[in-house]
Amino acid sequence: MKSDHSTGGRPNMRGHVPSDPSGFTQTQSPHENTTSSGSEQLSIPNPVRQQLHSQPFGMTSGSEDEDLLNAIKSHKAAMKRRFDGVNEGHVEAKEKVLFNKIYTELYITEGQSEDVNREHEVQQLAKSHQRQSHDTPISVNDIFKSSDGQRRHIKTVMTKGIAGIGKTVSVQKFILDWADGKANQDIDFIFVLPFRELNLVQHTKYSFHMVLEAFYPELEDPHMYENCTVLFILDGLDESRLEVDFSSDDEEPFDVSTKAPVGKLIENLIWGKLLPSALVWITSRPAVAGQIPAKYINQMTEIRGFNDEQKEEYFKKKIPDPDQARSIITHIRTSKSLFIMCHIPLFCWITATVLQDLLLRGVEEIPKTMTEMFSHFLLILTNFQRQKYPPESQGTQWDPQDIIVKLAKLAFTQLMKGNILFYEKDLEECGIKVREASVYSGICTDIFKEELVINQKKIYCFVHLSIQEFLAAYFVFHSFVNQEEFESEDEESSHDEENSEEEETQEDEDSEDEEDSDDIDTHWAFFFGFMFEDDSSDEGSENEDMSGVEDKASEDKASEDEEPPEDEDTSEDEATSEDEYEDTSEDEDVSEDEDEVVGNLDQPFKAGKLNHLLKRAVKESMLCKNGKLDLFLRFLLGISLESNQKLLEGLLGQTVCSSESIEKTIQYIKKTLSKQHRSTKRCLNLLLCLLELKDSSLQKDMEQYMRSGQKLSPEQCSTLAYILLASEDIQDEFDLNKYNTTLEGNNRLVTAVRGCRKAKLSGCLLSSDGFESVTFALQSKNSYLRELDLSYINLKYFDFCNLFRALYHRDCKVETLRLVSSCFTADSCVPLAVYKPSCVRDLDLSCNDLDSGMKTLSKWLTHINCKLEILRLASCSLTSRSYKTIKSTLQSENSILKELDLSFNDLLDSGVMMLSDGLDHPNCKLKTLRLVSCNITGESCGRFASVLQSRHSQLRVLDLSNNDLKDFGVKLLSVALGHCKLETLRLSGCCISDEGCEALASALTSPSCTLKELDLSYNHSGDKSMDLLKKYKLKRLSFAYNGPDMLKTGPQKYARELTLDPNTAHVGLSLSEGNRKVTAARKKMPYPEHPERFQHVPQVLCTDGLCGRCYWEVNWSDCNTIEDVRGAIGVAYKCLQRKGISTSTMLGLNDMSWSLCIGYIGDDGDGDGDGGMDGFNIFGSKVVSPKSIRSKRLGVYLDWPAGTLSFFSIFPDKRTHLHTIYATFTDPVYPGFMFLMPDFSLTLTKKEA
Repeated sequence: MKSDHSTGGRPNMRGHVPSDPSGFTQTQSPHENTTSSGSEQLSIPNPVRQQLHSQPFGMTSGSEDEDLLNAIKSHKAAMKRRFDGVNEGHVEAKEKVLFNKIYTELYITEGQSEDVNREHEVQQLAKSHQRQSHDTPISVNDIFKSSDGQRRHIKTVMTKGIAGIGKTVSVQKFILDWADGKANQDIDFIFVLPFRELNLVQHTKYSFHMVLEAFYPELEDPHMYENCTVLFILDGLDESRLEVDFSSDDEEPFDVSTKAPVGKLIENLIWGKLLPSALVWITSRPAVAGQIPAKYINQMTEIRGFNDEQKEEYFKKKIPDPDQARSIITHIRTSKSLFIMCHIPLFCWITATVLQDLLLRGVEEIPKTMTEMFSHFLLILTNFQRQKYPPESQGTQWDPQDIIVKLAKLAFTQLMKGNILFYEKDLEECGIKVREASVYSGICTDIFKEELVINQKKIYCFVHLSIQEFLAAYFVFHSFVNQEEFESEDEESSHDEENSEEEETQEDEDSEDEEDSDDIDTHWAFFFGFMFEDDSSDEGSENEDMSGVEDKASEDKASEDEEPPEDEDTSEDEATSEDEYEDTSEDEDVSEDEDEVVGNLDQPFKAGKLNHLLKRAVKESMLCKNGKLDLFLRFLLGISLESNQKLLEGLLGQTVCSSESIEKTIQYIKKTLSKQHRSTKRCLNLLLCLLELKDSSLQKDMEQYMRSGQKLSPEQCSTLAYILLASEDIQDEFDLNKYNTTLEGNNRLVTAVRGCRKAKLSGCLLSSDGFESVTFALQSKNSYLRELDLSYINLKYFDFCNLFRALYHRDCKVETLRLVSSCFTADSCVPLAVYKPSCVRDLDLSCNDLDSGMKTLSKWLTHINCKLEILRLASCSLTSRSYKTIKSTLQSENSILKELDLSFNDLLDSGVMMLSDGLDHPNCKLKTLRLVSCNITGESCGRFASVLQSRHSQLRVLDLSNNDLKDFGVKLLSVALGHCKLETLRLSGCCISDEGCEALASALTSPSCTLKELDLSYNHSGDKSMDLLKKYKLKRLSFAYNGPDMLKTGPQKYARELTLDPNTAHVGLSLSEGNRKVTAARKKMPYPEHPERFQHVPQVLCTDGLCGRCYWEVNWSDCNTIEDVRGAIGVAYKCLQRKGISTSTMLGLNDMSWSLCIGYIGDDGDGDGDGGMDGFNIFGSKVVSPKSIRSKRLGVYLDWPAGTLSFFSIFPDKRTHLHTIYATFTDPVYPGFMFLMPDFSLTLTKKEA
């Protein structure tokens, strides 16, 4: 809430100040309360007490010491009277609410946010809301204290925050706690100097003491505060029009008696030349905070508004009825967009006001968009004022609608100029007389304020920028519907049908009557003060009636650089960091003079169609550099909805049928979004507009726009995250890989995970802050997240600690967690075992080295609170000790595991024996077991058969693919099929011939056989055995890819002969031996230019794209050992970029390719050649130390349908698994190779006979 006035009552400058119109006369503000409560107990700070004994102030008598003590007491009492109240809603000034009764702690953080100065404030709201997830809050009373553990002196503090976020209230809280003796008792005096009041004396020279005395007339002796600890609060830098220059090298002495312009005084106060020991606290909106150089700011803080808990606390304090407060909190939580917007304290107040009224009237459907909420608020206001100030009691000329329209006109006119403060001249221009202004501010206290400041000067403002923007939009729509009659939508439809063919070919406008187009241009030209070229300009037609407006716009453009009059507020845009807007569209030839309103706004508008009006608004918003029309556009579109028109019918006077125009506008917005070379920031606001228009296809349209490939800046990612969170449609999946942005952009986008059911973050770069945002989302009451994929992210131990702590939180609902190749180690098992998250049902820890951690992991798996049902441990380097632990886990009465995946581990036959003991136990509840590529032989099948026939076995799915079971093992297994509950058996790639198939067919003849699915693909079965198996009506039977090669052991059965594609080879790579060998040369090869050639990265791809199962081997040569190799081996889509040196072109460092990177350029001092990157994951690819490979011969196995890419070290007697990448392949992949150093070669080995 804003306090009832900026800093309390203001006395005027005293007798020695000039009495001319720009000076001051001595009177007292009518707001000043001169009485003091006799019960007030004011605390005197210890430093002053000590100083009274030592007399450091140069005083010579005890009476003078007593004078100082009394002055401090008097000053504290006066400050308490000024700041102890808050005007909320309809209460009169004398009825103001006690501050501490309504005050709710705000979320304030130390530090500043990157790029925050260049965003619209509602977009900053989205960013500040998400950043709360990982920022450490500080108390407002501690802003002059160092939080870094160092006892550094903090002289100047800057506090930033968007409009209505609570900057002035924070100042108020600081002062009251100081005056009550609760905090900061080392400060003797606090003086508040609002910039909006300092503006009024900027052109006359005064001494600092004269200025200070004008605000605080009790300070008659300048020496009283010179030697005390004093804090000056400069409130509202964004409202300043003072001239300051921090680049000056002026070394002249400066004290409180030196006369200078007020801007110079403030400059020297901040600089430290004036009162160098004084503390200074500056508050500002982010847009202009950069006006003061960072070197003069010792501590930067930012007010983020309310976090989720503080929102609820506010409503409980604001609404005295606990049941009603709880009901309102529940209502707000049902709308994601409103709950986010309640981050702003002022919006909380509006929301509470509206919902209290709706609940009182029994209205069940609550507002869900900003336009709906503000519309209800405006209606409540006007209804209240009609009841309190009946028109008959105010005279025949008083009309609530007339007041709103005039205020709306003021709002629009000043919004176009960029002003948030208005003076009498501004009001008169909009038909508001000075006497009326006081009446308006009394009647419309909820939206419009009049303040009496220095020299009894009156200034006016809306209580919040968003209210000004809403009223501006209301004014435009009101003006539109209350002019001459418009064509009906039916007439418009029939007219459109005649021009349907033209409509499909025209880019920017529907094919409609040319005269109407010109008329709507006229309409908008008066609004925005510049001439647009009409839609038929390519046909040679021009709007001649607007020449006068063009001339006027040119005159205004020429006068832009003139000094603004004293009473006019400068444009906020002048203080705002400008964003570059790159307008490359050929159909928008618009004057860039945005800051002056031209023409007579009262001139009658010609008839025009609503969709023209809305399209023009979209265009002008797109052209606006700093986004000042963004929220205005959203409100205008929202008001045009028929439901909102009906809501505001009493204030609009007339309404129009808009459904067809709205649909056309939605399509126009989507068309605009689909065009290239649009400002991404402006396009993001168009997505917010679709949200306001309740477009159900918002999520789809947003994803389509994101696929355009434009790189998003961090601040744009903040807005996008807000859109995702505010959308009432819950996303099924949020895939961070879809967005082209930076690390910081990822950190901001990732906050949107709590607005979706599944979050896919695999392979994405996240900092600790970004990861903390994820853990924050897990603990949110409002989170819809059920599935989280953090695979291929290089997490650290403390990341896992935070993750499992969050999963343990009572509000966490995540059931599926994927941590494939995430650097999860034995140490990481400790926090998992400690926190024992009970919400997780499905956990994937594949491709992590877990052998030494299985015992710790088992402590969680066997705990009574563990609800895990699915555990994936594929490619985890497990050994016999792990299988013993797994056996014990399966035998535990607390274990409820139903699915276990141990694929790509060397289980061997010995491991099968241990595992079988667990499977055969009465407590084992396992139903699915996957043991793909576990080096199991037929010898183990006898034990499996025994387990399957056990009365305790609950196995329904068994996958033994890619193990050399052969016919012998299949015969042993077949014995059990007629005596078990198995429903799915996968034996793909198990070296099975007709003999094994016949054994399976025989087993299927048993009436007790429950088998429904049998996979015999990649084996060698003849037609006879296939026909035999087809007799049995299995739901699924697969014989795909049969042939004699499938009887080879190991992955050799899938071997492919490959050749290198010379058209892709980088000029630094030499091909030989029939394009089967590539050498990293030191000279350029004379290759012809080719579009497929890698231009900058020494890489080459093979000629054939691969699908299915494929295996190939390579041999590194021309190097002494594998430890000398620096390169990568992998696969890529054909569309992998060929030009540039970046991750988008390098094999395995993007989402178009996957690789095993052998070694890394750089030296971390341990001599292993990995550059300190061993185990590092990038998009699923992995960096490994050359020492860990140990062989110059490598094998690569691709299982395209299963989405796995495995790498092996090849030795004469064995094959050692190195790493498996899990992915979803959508196109054929091409084997490829990258060289990071010259002078070594790679050869594709020939397929064995």
